[in-house]
Amino acid sequence: MLGIAGSVIIGFDLLFSNIITYSKRDKSFGDRRFARNIFEKTLEHQANRIAKETMLTKEILTTIKVEGIVE
Repeated sequence: MLGIAGSVIIGFDLLFSNIITYSKRDKSFGDRRFARNIFEKTLEHQANRIAKETMLTKEILTTIKVEGIVE
């Protein structure tokens, strides 16, 4: 588990390792673009998940789930 600015990403350690391994596949691969795209898609998935919730809590609002992280 990894805490980021008061948020929690559940099960992130293994997923992050897999993403980094995948990202090193080509010399012309853009690390910054890749990271930005993952971050933006992750926030989009988090927002969509939160929109479906009926009872919002601080934990729900500050948690990113592994299934919300796009490779």
